[in-house]
Amino acid sequence: MDTEKFMNLFESSSKPENDFEAAKKAMRHILEASDHYYYDVSGDGTVYVRAGTRNGAGFATCSITLQQDGLAVVRVTSGTVPAEHQASMRKLCKAWNTHFKLKGLFVENGQLVFESAPFDPVSGMFDADVACDLALCTVHHYASTILALETGTEPWDLIDFYRDNHPARDDDDDGGFALPSIGAARDQLNGRANKRQIQAV
Repeated sequence: MDTEKFMNLFESSSKPENDFEAAKKAMRHILEASDHYYYDVSGDGTVYVRAGTRNGAGFATCSITLQQDGLAVVRVTSGTVPAEHQASMRKLCKAWNTHFKLKGLFVENGQLVFESAPFDPVSGMFDADVACDLALCTVHHYASTILALETGTEPWDLIDFYRDNHPARDDDDDGGFALPSIGAARDQLNGRANKRQIQAV
């Protein structure tokens, strides 16, 4: 082997790892160290899937996808929202999202889903495993509101749904789900409903 070829081999082996490969290795390490089971559906460490069973959301599946820029997106698919309640659920999700630490609950093609904005899965505010936990917990907590709407509960009575049933804790270890009171918004909606009822009489 001549000197030039030898030096080329040395240079290629000493090149620093690119950001994407480094992020992929780091994310794999985080997920392998988790108490939850993640399945590498991509086979190359870029897309993992996890069941929601241990989060009380056996009806949901969570995926985390690593993008080429080293950022990740968490997505949870959940139950079907009946057509007549989709508009209400969209508005409720918009109200709830404003109080989440990790936002992304919405209605898409008739399903309640969670999809985060791209985030750093290694050294960001939440690592890959925590972000999946938050997404699944969010779906677990709010999927039941679909049934509430089905049984005749008015949408404005669900605005404070989580806050009313799970008071905020002082240690702020609530995963971002305990809502501050937005009763004023509920009262405003109630006022509109009452006005409509009066006009209809």
